Amino acid sequence: MRPDPLNPVSFDQICVRGRFHYDAVRDSDRLSQHMVRRGEALQPASWEEALDSAAERLAEITSRHGPAAVGFLGSPVATNEENYLLQKLARAVVGSNNIDFSGGPVARSVAGALHDAFGSEALPADLSRVAQASALVVVADDLESSHNVAALRVKDAVVRRGARLIVVSPRYGEVCDFAEVWVRPRAGGEAAALAAVGAALVARAGTPEGIGGALPAADPSAGGAEPEAVQRAADLLASAAADLPDRQAGQQAHLAFLFAPGPIGRFAAGQTARAAANLAILCRGREARNSFYSLPAEANVHGARDMGVAPDLLPGLRPLDDAAARDAFRQAWGAEVPSEAGLDFWGMSEAARQGRLKALVVVGDNPFLWAPGRQALREALEGLDFLLVIDGLMTETAERAHVLLADVPTYGKDGTCTSADRRVLRLRAALAPLGEAKPAWLSLRELGRRLAGKLSVAVNLEAEGPEAVMLEIASLVPAYAEARYDRLQSGKTRALPPEVPGRHAFQEVGAAGGAAAEGLLTLITGRSLYTSLEGAAIRSPEADKLHREESVEINPADAAALNVRHGEEVVLVNGSAELAIAASITDAVPPGVLYVPLYYGGGAVTALFPPDDGQPLLPQVGVAVRQPA
Repeated sequence: MRPDPLNPVSFDQICVRGRFHYDAVRDSDRLSQHMVRRGEALQPASWEEALDSAAERLAEITSRHGPAAVGFLGSPVATNEENYLLQKLARAVVGSNNIDFSGGPVARSVAGALHDAFGSEALPADLSRVAQASALVVVADDLESSHNVAALRVKDAVVRRGARLIVVSPRYGEVCDFAEVWVRPRAGGEAAALAAVGAALVARAGTPEGIGGALPAADPSAGGAEPEAVQRAADLLASAAADLPDRQAGQQAHLAFLFAPGPIGRFAAGQTARAAANLAILCRGREARNSFYSLPAEANVHGARDMGVAPDLLPGLRPLDDAAARDAFRQAWGAEVPSEAGLDFWGMSEAARQGRLKALVVVGDNPFLWAPGRQALREALEGLDFLLVIDGLMTETAERAHVLLADVPTYGKDGTCTSADRRVLRLRAALAPLGEAKPAWLSLRELGRRLAGKLSVAVNLEAEGPEAVMLEIASLVPAYAEARYDRLQSGKTRALPPEVPGRHAFQEVGAAGGAAAEGLLTLITGRSLYTSLEGAAIRSPEADKLHREESVEINPADAAALNVRHGEEVVLVNGSAELAIAASITDAVPPGVLYVPLYYGGGAVTALFPPDDGQPLLPQVGVAVRQPA
C-alpha cells in the first residue's frame, strides 16, 4: 500500500485507513459462498440458485404489492458502477424510486444547503489548492480522524505557507494545535457559532453586494462559544480577506472553507452547512463556490448521489421531474422511469415497520454501523417479507438476509469512486475472488436479467463489465463524460457538471439544541481513524488493533463529579438502551459532553441515539460506574 504520486491532492501521502486497514479482516472472515435461508438458518447455495430465489421472491412481491413495496439501499463504499446498476435495477426493472443509503439523509441535507447557497451541490473547489491557502476555516468534529489527507494539507498550508487557521469544533483534534483561533461551541452549537462569527464580521467589514437573501442576525455567545474567540475569528477573516491581492495581478491568495459533517444527525449537518456557506459567501462573495469544500462522511458519498442513489434524483443529480432526463434514460434503458419521488432511508425504515415495505435489496450498506436508532432498524428488517443482501462480510444486516450473495472485497474490485472534490478514481482488482464470491456488479446484472424476465420488462442489461457500465454512465451523465476508463487520469479527471453554479445566497440558520439536563451528559459520535471499517462491520475484537478507540471520552470535571477513574468501566444509559465501555479522562471533550467512536463495537453507540426524524439529534445519557460482579 503506497501513495499515488500522480494524484494532485494526496500525491505523497495516504490515509491511515488505506495504509494499515487492508489486512484488518482475514480471508477466513470474508464470505466465500452464497446463502439462502432455509427455515431459520442461512445455508450454502450456488450462485444460480441464490439468484433464482431472489428473483422469484422480488417478482412475487412486486406483482402482488406493487413496485412501491420494494426498496433498495446502495452504499458510499460501493463503486460508482455498482451503485449505478442498483438504481437501474430499482427504476427500470422494478419501477421503484425507493432508493437511498443509510447515510443518505445526512448527505441530502448537506446537498440541499449547498444547492440553496450556490445553485448546485457539485462545487468546483479544488482540494489541491488547500495546501497553498493563506487562510483557512475548518468546521469538523476532528478533521484528522474523519479526513486524514485533507487534514495533512491544512497543516501543510499552516507550516509551509504560514496560513492562518480557524477551527470550529466542540471536540479537540490534532488540527486544533495548528489553529490561530479555536472557536469551541457546545455540542450541536457549530451552526450558531458560525453565524455569530458572520455577524461579527458584518459589524466590522459589512456585507458584499449582489448576494441574495439576508444574513441572519446572531448573538456572539450563541452556540456556547466564547465571545472573545468569535470576535478573534471575525477579525482574522476580515484581515485575510483584505490581504487578498488584486485578482487582475494573477496572484490571488486562496481562502479555504472546509466543512466535514458528522455521520449522524441530518438537522445539524444541514444547518451547519448553511452557516458555513453563509460565512464563505460573506468572505468571498461570488468566488465562494471555488473556496468551499464539502467533505462527505464516507468515501464515495458524492459518487453514490451522482449515480442516482437517492429517492429524488436520477443519475447526474437530475431531479425526477426533469422530463428530458427521464426520456433520455428511458431510451437508453429501454424502460419507463417512474417520476414520483420514492422513500428515503428513514421513510423505508418506517414503511417496513408498518408493513408497507415488503422487500429490501441492500448492496454494501450496513445500517447498524452507520445509522442511529438501532432498535427501530432491527424492527424494520424483521418486518420485511424478503431481504436480499450483497456483501463480502457477514454484517449484522447480512445475518438477517433471506438471500445473501457473496461479494468480492474492495481490493478485488474493478470500477471507480468519486472523491471529496469530485475526482474520479480508478480501482483495479488486486485480489482474486474467494471461493464462489462474485463481484456485485455481476450479481446485479444477472439479478436484473432474471427479474426483468419474470416481470415481463424489457431492459438493456448487456454490459459485459465495469468498463462497459462506465461507458453507459459517461454517455448519459455529462459530468462523467471524461470518466471513460481509457480517458481517466490519476486524480485529474473531475466529475463536474458543464454548467458552473451561479447562485450565491445567504440562508437562515436554525438552532440545534442546548445544554444537557441536570445529571445527564450530551452524547456525540464520529468517524474514527484507527478502527477498521471492515473489522467493525463484523464486530471483530481486532477491529482496533492499537486499542486507541475503545473508550468513551469524558471531561475531567465530569469525571470528578461522577467519581469515575481513567480506564474504569462505565455504563452509558438513556432509558431504552445502555452501553458498557471503558472511560478515558480527557479535555478533548468539553464539560457536559461524552464522545464514543462510531465504529466502536460495530456501531454499538447507535443504540443510544433515536431514529433521525429530522430534528436536532443530541441524546442525553446518564453515566454509572460498573460495579464488580
